[in-house]
Amino acid sequence: MNDATPATEAAVAVTRPPANPLRKIILIVLALLLVLFVYHVLSDRFTPYTSQARVESFLTQIAPEVAGDVLEVGVKDNGQVRKGQLLFRIDPEPYQLAVRAAEANLSVALQGADVSVADVAAARAESVLALHQLNEGLDRLRRVFASQRLHVGELAWPAARIARDALGKRPSWTALLGC
Repeated sequence: MNDATPATEAAVAVTRPPANPLRKIILIVLALLLVLFVYHVLSDRFTPYTSQARVESFLTQIAPEVAGDVLEVGVKDNGQVRKGQLLFRIDPEPYQLAVRAAEANLSVALQGADVSVADVAAARAESVLALHQLNEGLDRLRRVFASQRLHVGELAWPAARIARDALGKRPSWTALLGC
């Protein structure tokens, strides 16, 4: 039942129907979409882009320990710096003025201390003079009692000695009165 010869079958097998142009276009579009998808994934991985993104990076904040006007900046924006490199120079004039004012205050305080030392020395000299005057008064009192030969002198001598000893230790009226 098969009237066909092997030559006609080969001719039929070799002759294909004409290619559909729509299929070719669909394959090209799919290949183009695949290339665009791969490009999008790779480009988003290496250089992401969005209109609502935040960029984060490692930044080191620097701040001086003192406040003042910056006179000179020793680095460029976004440049690398080395340890010990001058970053900026602050105006030293306000701090030099503060040092001078502190030195002036120190000299005033030292002069005040010297005056206090002189006042203490003067007070000591006055207390020595008062003690000397007390001793002279006691000597006069002794001579008066000796010339008068009164028995009151026997009572006055211990009180005078107590007064003299109290003035040597703590010159106050409470010590003299025994309070």
